[in-house]
Amino acid sequence: MRNTKLAVAAVAALFAGVSSAEAARLFFSTVGQGGTPTVGNPNITVTQGDSFQLHLWAELSAAGPTEIISGLGISIVSTNAPVLEATANSIPQVPYFGGAFNRWEPVAGNPNTGVLGDLITNANAVAVTALGLGGTSAFGDPTYNAATSSYYVGTTTISATAEGVTDIYLKTGQGTISFKANSGGPNMFFGTGDAAVDPRTSGVQSQLPDATVTVLPIPEPASLSLLALGALPMLRRRRA
Repeated sequence: MRNTKLAVAAVAALFAGVSSAEAARLFFSTVGQGGTPTVGNPNITVTQGDSFQLHLWAELSAAGPTEIISGLGISIVSTNAPVLEATANSIPQVPYFGGAFNRWEPVAGNPNTGVLGDLITNANAVAVTALGLGGTSAFGDPTYNAATSSYYVGTTTISATAEGVTDIYLKTGQGTISFKANSGGPNMFFGTGDAAVDPRTSGVQSQLPDATVTVLPIPEPASLSLLALGALPMLRRRRA
């Protein structure tokens, strides 16, 4: 795998965070479990043939029994089909109460290996008990980031298959998203700066890109030679 260069520039968010006590947000980041993600829509630049990872996070405004994601049905769509291909998808099974149960039932996911465009189709995760994502204390949860009130949900590994630019959107899968809020209302956001969606409806996606990926062409051998020749005078000056 070639060295992957990620140029991440978070789009200016219209919301600094989930302000309502009855809202949740799913968003992408290039930062995975154990780190602090930027709550924004990342711009990523890679070279054709490289692979990179998009990490899915869930920002909950209150970690408690009144705000819970108990079912997660997600699809991930790339608008420029030839540019990207998903090669793997994972959602961690987080044990609670000394391993008495995991957060999710066995996860069903389709990384669509070899299929372009629809990167993930109907990845489903269902809570084992009523205590789903956000239903237990954030204390001791290895997927929780206190700085952003966010839980790490899962990771999709993506291969850059062709030169070009593509937008990536989150979309509710056939299983939809079961989100329990104080009011019981369908107040779910994808990414930042977008309107709320009804997570109970299959096939609903955000209007603004949740991530944008630019795939650069592989440098031609002649270009690499010219770069090397251009560096020679600099090396000579340093030796002098």
